[in-house]
Amino acid sequence: MVNSFDVARLAGVSQSTVSRALRGDSKVSERTRTLVADAAKTLGYVPNLAGRALSSGRTNRIGLLVTDLSNEFYHRLIGPVVDRVDEHQHEVVLLADNQSTSDIPNRIISLGLDGVILATTTTDSVIPYKLREKNIPFVYFNRIAPAVPADAAVIDLTDGMQDLVNAIKRNGYKRVGAILGPKNATTGTLRANIFFELLAQNEIFVPFDYRVNGDFSIPAGLEGFQELMSREVPPDVIFCANDVVAMGAINAAHVYDIKVPEDVALVGFDDLPEAKWPIFSLSTVGFDLEKLAAVAVDLLFERIENPEADFKTVELPSYYVTRKSLP
Repeated sequence: MVNSFDVARLAGVSQSTVSRALRGDSKVSERTRTLVADAAKTLGYVPNLAGRALSSGRTNRIGLLVTDLSNEFYHRLIGPVVDRVDEHQHEVVLLADNQSTSDIPNRIISLGLDGVILATTTTDSVIPYKLREKNIPFVYFNRIAPAVPADAAVIDLTDGMQDLVNAIKRNGYKRVGAILGPKNATTGTLRANIFFELLAQNEIFVPFDYRVNGDFSIPAGLEGFQELMSREVPPDVIFCANDVVAMGAINAAHVYDIKVPEDVALVGFDDLPEAKWPIFSLSTVGFDLEKLAAVAVDLLFERIENPEADFKTVELPSYYVTRKSLP
């Protein structure tokens, strides 16, 4: 049976270098890692993950914590995360925090994960506290929780939101409504605050009775749209917390025979592939999801290798896409 010593002989390096190269150690040069990978492929060598875990004290598993596995956004996130983690010779453990149980922090801890990507964090979540208490490395994805500082891969909302506000102003919309996410969701709160602030700079204000909260789901879009359009004077444009919510709102418009954008314009956030579909043709604020996922994974492995390093926040730009729902 081929072992790591055989790979070392063929690559012309030590056995310890083979082990370090195959687990993606950044201290091993790219040239050496390529030599080792080629030698392993030639010999048909596959590392024993269980043995590696015993020798290194690591499980070679990374957790990805999401909120709702039925949400299309998370469907799009999982693939890029798995691909990038695989490049680091690790596996992904998918976890869902649907708030139906308070046991998720203990489940994460019991799995002995090498680190965790938090793609769901509410302002009142205890998860970051628990992970920090147990010295489990973690990184925030597309959100932060200021009470527990950590590495973060986030979006700079300024460009995309400013272009959206410019589009609202250009079209002459004055009555802006909003279907927002949960009040304790850090991501939704940040988006809403920046949106409202940029509108206010243009003397456009969103009254509290033109704001409704829900979760980030299609039913929330359906219900929020119905509630806003039942106002005595309904909004002429509605900002939705994400594309999924906006798709629910567009469905509601069809049900109630309300024309988009003639009667009311709609805009989402995320630029999911479905936003391009003719049935939606959804204007939206977007960002490079695959790149953000790669940044989050790389930040986490940097933290695993250098636990005492200063925390780092990496921002990627946002952009606005004009489609039929808001011309």
